[in-house]
Amino acid sequence: MRNLLNLTLILLCFSCKSTKDLSQFESLAELIIEVNDSEQLESFSNKLQKFKLNPESVFKDGSYYYDTENIKNQSFRGLSDDIKKKPEWFLLIDNLSDGKYIWEFDWKQRMDDIKWSLDQMAERKKYALPKLPEIQNENEKDTGALLGIINETLNKNGLTLINLYIDSDSYVTALIDKKNLEKIIAKASESGNKITEYKKY
Repeated sequence: MRNLLNLTLILLCFSCKSTKDLSQFESLAELIIEVNDSEQLESFSNKLQKFKLNPESVFKDGSYYYDTENIKNQSFRGLSDDIKKKPEWFLLIDNLSDGKYIWEFDWKQRMDDIKWSLDQMAERKKYALPKLPEIQNENEKDTGALLGIINETLNKNGLTLINLYIDSDSYVTALIDKKNLEKIIAKASESGNKITEYKKY
C-alpha cells in the first residue's frame, strides 16, 4: 500500500510539472496557428501528453520519430543531443507541419517549390498572398536568402515568414500575421527556443 501511495504521489508531482512545461508549447502552437483550429491544438496537446507518459512513443533505440507506432510514415530525425534536450520543440514542429501550418525547406529549394508551399500555408489561414517577386540568379541563392527577399514583399502586406530554429541546414518556416511576430518570438524564448524573422541578405 505504501509503495502504491508513493507511486501515486510521484505521478501527481510529475503531472504538475508537466502541465507547466506543456502550457508554454501549447500557447506557442496557438500563436503560430493564429486561426481557430481546436482540432489541431487538441492533436498537439494529446501528442505532448502521450510523450510525457511514454517517451518511447517518440524515441526508438535512442532515435527520434514523431510517432514510433507509425515509423514508416514519419521523418527520422536521428540521435542529436538537441532533439533529446528539446523533444517538445520538435513535436511542435512536426505536429504543425502535418497540419500545414509549418513547412520545412531544404537549404537549397527552387522558387517554384517555395511559392507552392507558401500557398498551402496561406490557404490554411485564408490569407491572401501578394504577387511574389521574380528573383534574378535564383540558383545562386540558398533558401534562407530567397525567403528573406520574399519577406520584403510580404511585410508590405502585413504578413511575414519566420524561422523556427533547429540545428540543421533546413529552414523550418511558418507564415504569420506580422502583428503577431513579437509575441511569437517572446513565447518561443520563454520555452528556451529561438524564432527569427527572415531578412534579406
